[in-house]
Amino acid sequence: MLQEVYLIQEFIEGKDLTNEICPGKKFSEAEVIQLLRDVLEILVYVHDNKVIHRDIKPDNIMRRKDGKLVLIDFGAIKQINTTTAMKSGSTTRTIRISTPGYTPLEQAMGKPKFSSDIYALGMTVYQYY
Repeated sequence: MLQEVYLIQEFIEGKDLTNEICPGKKFSEAEVIQLLRDVLEILVYVHDNKVIHRDIKPDNIMRRKDGKLVLIDFGAIKQINTTTAMKSGSTTRTIRISTPGYTPLEQAMGKPKFSSDIYALGMTVYQYY
């Protein structure tokens, strides 16, 4: 029996973070820390549900009209089998899905980890500071 999986995403009214990156404009340290806190809070939830996003970048972080950040585009997610991950200490090989400039080496080699999302977030906020 063939099973199909559908990913349904809520429409988020707002703009992605690429709209906030302007040549010569830098965020203050406090603004960067707040951005990190907001996205890390989302990643705690995502990772607690055994999912690696695998494509964190400004295009995939939306700022709603109320200012709250939302992580979008879960089309590249990797769900982790915790038993396998615990035994081997890493994930199994996957198809490489990434955006150059935001991708850590282990993900580029087809072995994403939860920390791969943290690296991508670091590369994202680096553009702001």
